[in-house]
Amino acid sequence: LHDALPISARRTARAVDNPVVRWLGRIPLPLRGKLLIGFAAVAGLLALVGVLGLVALNQSNSRGEQLLRLQRQAVFVQLVLTDATQLQATIEFRINTPGSTKQFGSGIDQAIGNSASQLCVDSGLRCLGGAIPGRFTLSTVDPRAYRLLATSVPLFFRIVGDPGPGGSVESILAQAKGFVDSFVTQVQATARRTHARSNALVAANRSSFASSRELLIGVGAGGLALAL
Repeated sequence: LHDALPISARRTARAVDNPVVRWLGRIPLPLRGKLLIGFAAVAGLLALVGVLGLVALNQSNSRGEQLLRLQRQAVFVQLVLTDATQLQATIEFRINTPGSTKQFGSGIDQAIGNSASQLCVDSGLRCLGGAIPGRFTLSTVDPRAYRLLATSVPLFFRIVGDPGPGGSVESILAQAKGFVDSFVTQVQATARRTHARSNALVAANRSSFASSRELLIGVGAGGLALAL
């Protein structure tokens, strides 16, 4: 009992030194009313945590959905970029390799046509061979690159030996190379933007988690201050 008295006295001293306790003590209300005010303050803090937690959770879910959508787009954009790079290499090989300069229709020309057809399919465009495009459409992500591809398709009809725009073999190949170089540059820029947006969403999620953690710590400290 002797040892307990100093502890009780210290607790009483701490309570008296608590500014919240002193403020409640000056309110001209009975003890029951003051207790109700304290309980209401704690309940208000808990309600605030709940509301802010729901807001943070909804924002996190929204960012998660956006991140998933961007990751899917990134996969398709990378596939289109791979197709375009393959087409670019094939056209450069055709230009740099001695071959017919009078007409199209050689094996390497057919390879160019196959690469162009695959690029169209993966970009959501029906062109050479009539292959059915996939579900992804490049126009939803990069309309400029999609228009560039759509307006350049006639060049590849000519390369595979079908009717197409006039001009010499050299001029058609030069136009095709100009198209694919511009297309690759455009899609590379889109891929970088998509990657940057994904990183920004990940950083936002981390920041939101840190803010929520600090909020919980702050509310816990406030509740502890009221309890002491």
